[in-house]
Amino acid sequence: MADEDQAKKQFSKLVAKTWTDESFKQRFLENPNAVLMENGISPPSGIEIRVVEDTPQYRYLVLPPRPAKQEMSDEDLEGVAGGMSTSEASVLALPCTICW
Repeated sequence: MADEDQAKKQFSKLVAKTWTDESFKQRFLENPNAVLMENGISPPSGIEIRVVEDTPQYRYLVLPPRPAKQEMSDEDLEGVAGGMSTSEASVLALPCTICW
């Protein structure tokens, strides 16, 4: 849990820097894996990270990977319906907010 909290803090600092440093933001949009690593966040090996920027006119929703071909328990389904991923895929979990 401490590692997750630390990653959230590091990511929050990274996002704040994109708001004040246009060249940093462009680098993050163009090469997110490198910028994450430079800021102490290690993306999972073999995973390509893509960054898109929300605007007042556009909001992006991310579809999680399809679960392995196995039946999901009621508990798993409830977790997914609540917005939590139960996928066993190695995914970098970053904080997310939805503003409509």
